[in-house]
Amino acid sequence: MPRTMLVAVLLVGVVFAALARADEKELVWCCFDAPPMYILSEPLKGTGYVDKFQDALFAAMDGYAHRTMECNIARTLEAMFKTTNTCNAVLLYTEDRDEFVHYSEPIIGLMPNRLLVLSENIDLVKPFLTEQGVDLGRLLRESGLSVGVLYGRSYGHYIDRHLEQAEDMSTVQWFAQSTLGVRQLLGKRLDALLAYAHEVVYYMRTFRIDAEIKSFPIIGETLINAHVGCSDSRLGREAVTEINRLLDGGLRGVYLRSYLEWADEDARQKVRDHVAGWPGVE
Repeated sequence: MPRTMLVAVLLVGVVFAALARADEKELVWCCFDAPPMYILSEPLKGTGYVDKFQDALFAAMDGYAHRTMECNIARTLEAMFKTTNTCNAVLLYTEDRDEFVHYSEPIIGLMPNRLLVLSENIDLVKPFLTEQGVDLGRLLRESGLSVGVLYGRSYGHYIDRHLEQAEDMSTVQWFAQSTLGVRQLLGKRLDALLAYAHEVVYYMRTFRIDAEIKSFPIIGETLINAHVGCSDSRLGREAVTEINRLLDGGLRGVYLRSYLEWADEDARQKVRDHVAGWPGVE
């Protein structure tokens, strides 16, 4: 083989080897349309608290390629189960997910989902209120209220347990996207919605909707630790090791600041108290 041809072949081999290595270190980040975590449409596109964290994380992860893909939480979990390089930056821990997801250290304590109602409907909820919050199990069983729930969302052990028992209840309405539930609540086609309060606030601000919303804590719920999660594979575990290092080095503070931009003052203080002393938090 002529020397020039041999050199060309060797160069092609080097290029393909480099591409293979790059492909091996490509991470696909699933982003679901759930403002203000991810904001995928105008006028505030890209300014969600996870959007901002991901931008900082991608810039800091030397040697990794990143690609984002829009899909709901159910499809995200399916991708993590079936592939070796899928990640998400706002996952809650569950035992079922632990079988195929490798989690980072906790990033932040998120305010839990609450029961949201229009202020004019507070009286509908009062029979199920205690000093600690809403008795969700009794409300689902006895109230007859139509309650919106996001399909595939992990609401935390306490709420999830009640929702498992409520799957066949005609009064529970399941939605593929959080914005659909918010629209139904504000349109008075739902009596109540299980959601993060800031999801409704975002929607009202974006579309300039004048409405008064009241949120109630659920008995048994506390702040929930969020994690970065990746496929439980060699690549996923290596990526999470690097992510943990970056979180401790200051990226946890980026996540915190971005999140607090969407929280009310009471929530801000509770979140700050929860993460006080964590590495990477200013």
